[in-house]
Amino acid sequence: MAQCIEGGDHAGIFYLRTGVCHQASNRILAAANVTIPLTSDPQVAAMWLSWSTYGRNRPFVPAHCRWPERMLLCSKQGAFEDAGSLEVTQLSGGIISSMTRTIPHEPDSGAELSSLIRATLGRPIDSRKFAALISLRDHLQNQIDQLSDELMEKEITPNEYLERLDHTLIEASRTGEEILGYADFHKVFGELRVNKLGDAELFLEQYYKGH
Repeated sequence: MAQCIEGGDHAGIFYLRTGVCHQASNRILAAANVTIPLTSDPQVAAMWLSWSTYGRNRPFVPAHCRWPERMLLCSKQGAFEDAGSLEVTQLSGGIISSMTRTIPHEPDSGAELSSLIRATLGRPIDSRKFAALISLRDHLQNQIDQLSDELMEKEITPNEYLERLDHTLIEASRTGEEILGYADFHKVFGELRVNKLGDAELFLEQYYKGH
């Protein structure tokens, strides 16, 4: 199962666009019904803040690279050497509906965020700050989604994407510092910068390989 999910294509993750190594690893680990603990490292929390647990599903993402469709296909069809050979049309809607109950979806992000803050800071935060962090997360992910869509439509170049992504992360970090304070925000979420979340060279390699 794990080999099928990995599929030789970063588990269906479009690197630094729909996720990074954290999201790809969580997809693979879903075969054992586990995820990487957000408290394992502040940079893990930063990756989660940017792309959630299993990565983002965007219009340009093929069906076999989406989540939980990837695991649904692997669960039904067994191990495949080439995940690109998977076709979502080989599963009927009824089968997908019946299997979805056992497939890991995105966890309750609010509960995850609450647990992360308590574990890292040793205390909860007030409801106003918590709501502001939820809004920050949603805004950040939506901005990254928009940038990745613009890149796939060739409205921006890969280098422009990296530059604008870094700027988006910096702005999110500044907002987070205003919400939690500088020290507490970075204690929880580490550094929100492209070079801290991923490998720009790997991003460029994957992008040009697909184009």
